[in-house]
Formats: sequence, C-alpha cells, structure tokens
Amino acid sequence: MPDTPISVRALTHKCIRYLMSPTSQFMRRSSSAIALAAFVTVAAASDDDRTSTTLIVENLAAISEAGRAFVEPFVVTDPTNGNRLLVTVSQVEPTLGVIPRAFLSDDGGLTWRPSELADLRAAVAAGRLNGFEDMWAAIGARGTMYISTLGIADPARAKREAAAWSTMPVLVLRSENSGARWSLPTVIRTRSSDAPKMAVWQDSVVVVAAQLNGGDSVARVPNEVSEYIAVYRSTDGARTFDQPRFLAPDDLGHNPLNPLFLRDGTLLVGWMDHPHWSQHGPEQSTTDSRIFVARSTDLGRTFAIPHVVADVQRSGFPAVLRMILDESPSSSHRGRVYVVWNGGHDVHSDVSIAHSDDGGKHWSAPRHVTSSGADVFTAATTNRDGALALVWGHHETDATATPCYTLYVAASTNGGDSFTSPKPLTDAMICPDVPGNRGIVYPFFGRQDTVSSSWRHGGDYIGLAATADGAFHPVWTDTRDGPFRVYTARVRLQ
Repeated sequence: MPDTPISVRALTHKCIRYLMSPTSQFMRRSSSAIALAAFVTVAAASDDDRTSTTLIVENLAAISEAGRAFVEPFVVTDPTNGNRLLVTVSQVEPTLGVIPRAFLSDDGGLTWRPSELADLRAAVAAGRLNGFEDMWAAIGARGTMYISTLGIADPARAKREAAAWSTMPVLVLRSENSGARWSLPTVIRTRSSDAPKMAVWQDSVVVVAAQLNGGDSVARVPNEVSEYIAVYRSTDGARTFDQPRFLAPDDLGHNPLNPLFLRDGTLLVGWMDHPHWSQHGPEQSTTDSRIFVARSTDLGRTFAIPHVVADVQRSGFPAVLRMILDESPSSSHRGRVYVVWNGGHDVHSDVSIAHSDDGGKHWSAPRHVTSSGADVFTAATTNRDGALALVWGHHETDATATPCYTLYVAASTNGGDSFTSPKPLTDAMICPDVPGNRGIVYPFFGRQDTVSSSWRHGGDYIGLAATADGAFHPVWTDTRDGPFRVYTARVRLQ
C-alpha cells in the first residue's frame, strides 16, 4: 500500500470507471450515469477553483429531418442580427452521395427552416461531383453570408483535370439576402484539397485556408514537400480568388485551423503538423504534433514567420482544432485569441486550450481542461460578455472500446483560468453504429459505404455559436431517434 492515502478525486475516478463500464447495471444510458460522468470529466482545475457559474441546458430540438443521415454540422451568428443563426451540414443521400444543406433560424434557435443550395445539389444529381464535405460558414459585417465546402468527384466518373470543376474543388457560395437565395458557386480548382475553412473581414474580403498536396498541377502547388497549407484570398466578396500563398514548407502532414481576422484586420492562419501517413521509421521519426499560427498584417498578401502554440504529445493529429476571438466590448479579455484542440496521449485524448493576448505573437502554456476517457471534437466560442464555452464528445474509455459517447459543455468567465463543471447536452448517448446508420448505403469515391462505417463520429465537426442574449447554441449529430440527425439546444449561464 502506498504511503500517501488515495485522494477523494482518485477514489471517485475508480468508482466512476466501474459504474460507467459496459458490465455495470448502472450504465443504462441513464441521465444519472451521464451526470455522474460529468462530475469527473473536467479536471484541469483543482477541486476548489471551479467558477461559481452554472450552466442551464434547455430547448433541446432537432433541426434537420428525421430518417436521414446528416454529418459535420457547423453554425455561425449573423453580426447584423444577433438572433439569426446559419447552420451548414452534409446530408448522406443513398441514391446520390453526400449533398450540402443549410438551415436558418431568425429567432435565436427556436425555429428553423431550410435554405436551399440548389446548384450544389444539382451537381451531385448530375454526377459532376460525388459529394460535398467540410462545410464551413462565415457572415460579413453587413450581413453577407458565405458558405465554403469541399467537393469530391468519383474517380471512376471524373474527367480529372479536364473537368470544369476539377476532382476535389473548394466551392464558395454567397448570399446577400439572408440566405433566401445563393449565388452560383465560385470554384477553386484543385485535385488534392482537404479541410477547407473560411473567414471574412468586413464584408467582402474572404480567406479560405486548405491543405493541398505538393505537386498538385491543377492548383499549381510547388512539389518540394508533400503537403502545404494554402491560403486563398478574395477582395470582391468571393467572386474571384487570388493565387494561393503556401505555408508550412516541411516534410510533415498538415491540417488547417480555421483562419481568423482580428479587430484591426490582422489575419491569423493556423495549422497542426503530424507524422505523414505514408512515411514511417527513418523517413518520418517524429511521433507527435505541433500547432502553429502565422500572422498577416496585409489581409493575407504576405505572412510572417509562424509562432508555435503548443506541442501535442500524441501519435495521431489532434483532431479538428478551433481558433476563436473574444470580441466582447465588456470583456476584460477583449482581443484574446483562444486555440482549442484534442490533446492528451495515445487513445486517451483530452480537451486542451491555450491563449494569446498580443494577436498571436506569444501563447500561454497549454491547459488541459479534461482528463479520463477520450475526448473528441472541439467547438468553442465566446458570448457578448466574453464568457468562453467549450463543447466536446466524451468516450468513457476510448473510441474503440466504448464507441458510444456523450456531448458535454463547460464555460469559463475568467478567460479560461477555470471552468464550470461540465453539463451533458443530452440525456442519451450517441452511438454511431445504430441500425439507422448501418442501413444507409451510398456511393462514395468509387465504392459503396455505410454511414456507420465512414462517419465514425458523424464526421469531424460540431458547431457552437452565441446569440444576442448571451446564450450558447451548440449543434451536433444525434442518434436518439435513428440515423445521425442535427440537434441543437440553448445553453445559458446562471
């Protein structure tokens, strides 16, 4: 027996691991089990430095139609109308592939209506592209809405570089009437893009950051290294884009964070590097990742040397990261930039966070917000008062041993120094392998896939935005009533 007595926290963890195990009679998807798990999942702060704020989760509601599978939802708030929310998401259509969808709310998330992206849907129906993924959205200072997405062609049917849209284009749409109608897509032609993300300055300077393979002749990518971060810039409201600027010139793999404009127009473009999937051993001896942020003070024309945000001690890349800005005039941390990611080690990932108070030049030491089990996804935003909210998915053990997971939300009112105890967003666990997901078979990249096999967590994204009243609005895919369906809730501080 060790000389030091076991702490109350450690003993609680042991009890929770037993109670939440699949063999425990306690673990029946009950709200009690989920609430008990929430008691221990946030561990960055010691037991006595929690914030006094509590979270209220209410108005749980479905956004999308029942019986269809939706993946990778994202949400933004209109700066000209703090009650207007735009959600983008991909819908898996058995006879077609993956089609793009958008939904709008004008009443702070109480009711929703579809916003049709007819031209993109027609492209899938005609076989021009097999699907659209990685949907992202941004809204300008005068209310112009933008949607970006990655298009994917079936290699068996595509005409490769001769195709007008290319085989893996990034497409950007624009709406100047609050989503009533959308423009024809502006096509950024590539044959290797991945994970495009977008930001807008004022109302018409639009930046898209994406990963591109070296030697992509369609996108005119240099062939010195295997992967770059490419930054595309438009100054005419996404009608045209300049030739890209290429960042991260090394022999590692790369994946972009969402680009971010600061209040003075400074552009931050971030990325994570990771061991390249095709290289092993002496060719690629690194086993962890790093997060970088590069600054541009001329709206993306040129970039300074990147700054290191954090090392991530994991063999795989740290999931999809988020970079956000506290813009609240009343916040004591106004101008603070946060980066949130899944850190941890091996299969036991956590939610980690770092911040910068000088526009991305220097970064705080990383803070581990959660511990135990495995945490996936990261979504973050701040509200009108500068309160910071985080949403993530939590596996009790890891994503393989316990594939079902629960979504949690926590908030900080002191700039991320401490967080509220986490609150489950739902009273039912999300299980990707439900019959509804297994039963949806669709054509994808020259093969037949099912939703459960190809979208392990409903994709790589969940979303989080705040409305004018200070409430937070997460969006996620839920399996409570069949295949992945987009759900939302209202989360307020009390």
